[in-house]
Amino acid sequence: ATAPLAAEEPPQPQEKPPPRLEEPPQPPPPLAPYTLEDTLSESDIFEDTFAIILYDPPEDKFVALYNKHSRWKTMNKKLWMTMQYLAYMLRRIFPERFTPDSPELALAVASGDYAHVRKGGLPREGAAPVFMFGSAFRDPAMYSSMIPMPMPEPHHLYCLEEWMSHGRVCKAMSAAMSTEGGELVFGE
Repeated sequence: ATAPLAAEEPPQPQEKPPPRLEEPPQPPPPLAPYTLEDTLSESDIFEDTFAIILYDPPEDKFVALYNKHSRWKTMNKKLWMTMQYLAYMLRRIFPERFTPDSPELALAVASGDYAHVRKGGLPREGAAPVFMFGSAFRDPAMYSSMIPMPMPEPHHLYCLEEWMSHGRVCKAMSAAMSTEGGELVFGE
């Protein structure tokens, strides 16, 4: 004969230790001072899609400098659009910095699906920061002064400007529709 089973409490799930959180990333160190000559020297490693955006205080405008020895490519369209957005956003975020009484500012800017650099110049520890609006190197030691920035396409740089200027999510990132369960469906 078999004995009836006693009613038991269902087994309690064993508590798992909380997942170990990684240390939060530390902010990068402040940029070291650099000169216009340092900025110009960064153009030597780029084959194309590199320019310098310069703020000219007496004229109160931004100008672009492109190395005449660089190849001219259709990808430069992304570079020019990037510089237009960058100049607009800099003025909008820092209006007190861009006045006729302000000091000059020179920024090295590159753009594209990848960094169009001469491989023989890598790894590189640049003298001036290069703001790379596009894919940057996964290993920062490859080009230590390259700073990854948003891609110059609708889901990234342009949406950043839309949010900054108008305080709304851009159309490319807006939900195409909402389902009954409340999930958002995004369009292509």
